[in-house]
Amino acid sequence: MTLQQIAELLDRSPAGIRVGLYADNETSALLTPAKIKIGRRLYFRTAMVGSAIDALGALP
Repeated sequence: MTLQQIAELLDRSPAGIRVGLYADNETSALLTPAKIKIGRRLYFRTAMVGSAIDALGALP
């Protein structure tokens, strides 16, 4: 998943997601292991994002 897709899923801006990844909070702790950097691009493993969202209870 791209940063834009994560932002749409969590109803936040891509810049807010980017800043939140470097904060010391539960969301960043769950999403950081899902990060994959390919060149200059940042992607996230979909299965790990799904489990992070389930753990956060962000979606009903």
